Parts: sequence; structure tokens; C-alpha cells
Amino acid sequence: AKDVLAQLRAQGVSTSLLSGDRITTTEQVAHILGITDYQGDLTPPEKITHLQLLKAKGARVLMVGDGLNDAPSLSIADVSMS
Repeated sequence: AKDVLAQLRAQGVSTSLLSGDRITTTEQVAHILGITDYQGDLTPPEKITHLQLLKAKGARVLMVGDGLNDAPSLSIADVSMS
């Protein structure tokens, strides 16, 4: 994942980590992956709000989720992976 994210950033793709995990865990994972834009302790509605804000700014959003609680966010992204 670290290499893939680095390649995406090299191509000008913005990356963010939105997680329901504790902020300390989210921060550790973000640091390992080289992600500087991250948020932890998010609820599913908070993730949706963040994605809606990105889309309102004209971003095309790819959402990668790993749990059932990500289904609402996955459904509003332009492209989704789980």
C-alpha cells in the first residue's frame, strides 16, 4: 500500500485517510503510509460529510473501505473498492 500511495502522489493524486479507529492508531498508519491528511475517530456520517465536501470542490473520489460501516461512504464515492 505504501508504494502504491507514493506512486499515486507522484502522479498528483491527493490521498487522505478517514478512519473510525482511534486517532493514535490512525496517525501511526498514516505516518507509515506517508499520508499527511488523515482523520480518526470518525463515524460513518462524518466520513460521508468529508467525501461530500471533496466532491463539492470538484474532486473525483475513490473510496476504499474495509468494513460494513463503510458501505454508506462507498456508495457516494465516484469509484469504490472494498
